[in-house]
Amino acid sequence: MTVPPTPTRGPVGLTGRPARLFPVHVARNTKLTPHMIRVTLRGESLIEFVGDGPDQRIKLLMPRHPSQSLDALHGLTPRQMRELPDAERPVMRTYTLRSHDPSAGEAEIDFALHTPVGPATQWAIDAVPG
Repeated sequence: MTVPPTPTRGPVGLTGRPARLFPVHVARNTKLTPHMIRVTLRGESLIEFVGDGPDQRIKLLMPRHPSQSLDALHGLTPRQMRELPDAERPVMRTYTLRSHDPSAGEAEIDFALHTPVGPATQWAIDAVPG
């Protein structure tokens, strides 16, 4: 998960400053309804995450394949991430946090299950703890 820095001018994430990454793992995957899944993410980095309010938007970066590491993204700007070749660029989607508990180092995101199934929906369906 990444939160773009606050820009001084221009659209969010296009200021040329490196994105701040918050490494996390899946703690829980809960099917809420036949068409909605809640994925709970956990990571020590979320203790330091500061939200902007109840409608906090985040970019969720998901590996394109299980062996893809996102470590190479540290230090890149959002624009540089978008310009990576398809095989190296993670799937990037914008979501609104459902909740954030800094004391537990957790954040929750709700995913609508729709068809056709896109890469983020498939990731949410397949997400398992760990």
